[in-house]
Amino acid sequence: MASGNSTGAIALQLFSLDSKNPIYEYYQEGIALSKTDGVNKMYGDSIVRIDSISKLTTVYLLLIGAGDQSFSLPILDVVPELKGLDM
Repeated sequence: MASGNSTGAIALQLFSLDSKNPIYEYYQEGIALSKTDGVNKMYGDSIVRIDSISKLTTVYLLLIGAGDQSFSLPILDVVPELKGLDM
């Protein structure tokens, strides 16, 4: 995040299954954060909107858990309802 010209904020917490407390925390406020109606300072218990990175993280976890073999299947094997449709 570039210093001095950012309007967003970053909050990152990494957890272990063995602990209730984060093993790593990082917070960075943008310059416009103090001008909003929401939080003025980022903390571990701040409530903020989750950005699109959550979708990317979900796909990464799917690939780690299930592998990428399902992405090689023809779509008609996965969604047979599409057979016979004029596309």
